[in-house]
Amino acid sequence: MDSWKFTPYDINQWNKAEERILFVASEPNGDKPNSGILDMGDWFRTAAPKNKYHKNKPFFRRCEIMLNGINDKNIGNIFDNFRFMALNPIQGDPTPGSNTVSDYVTNNMNEVIKYFNSTDKKFGLAPNIIVLLGNTAQSVFIGCIRKQLINDKSLKWIAMPHPSAQIAYDGLEMASKKIREHLKPINEDAEKWVYQLDNFDDWRSI
Repeated sequence: MDSWKFTPYDINQWNKAEERILFVASEPNGDKPNSGILDMGDWFRTAAPKNKYHKNKPFFRRCEIMLNGINDKNIGNIFDNFRFMALNPIQGDPTPGSNTVSDYVTNNMNEVIKYFNSTDKKFGLAPNIIVLLGNTAQSVFIGCIRKQLINDKSLKWIAMPHPSAQIAYDGLEMASKKIREHLKPINEDAEKWVYQLDNFDDWRSI
């Protein structure tokens, strides 16, 4: 099985950023997104109009919208302090079951947890903000990982829909502008934005 890597968009900028933002998904969705290299950092670095964002512009745009909404600490490239990772690096089904992902995390905890608590600059330092994307990532993180980070007073978290979900840009933009006010310390219950056509302000505790 092919295993993906999840390098920061720019590891040097990531390490020196005042605020590092980690997007957390469940697992890669087969060959989409795919830049030809199994590394989400490479995918974002090379996604551009000239290659039609690797034929997955909606995924790129939704990540960009969420990052724009949350990223008021970065005055340069909005992706400089960005990293995208999946809890299970093995590409799988479009809608992976939580058992598959949680089994991988449980069996490979040392490999997974370093994305959240690393002090190694070569790998990339730990994030300050975690954005959990989709129900599976949210449930597995809460069930398997959060307890190991609960005492990190510098860490905040929030839950958002997966960028592959069919969510209108306008609703996501409105919600993303409010991400910062809904961030919670890791030792408190997170809030989750739920997309509804007639209500772009539906935030719930999870």
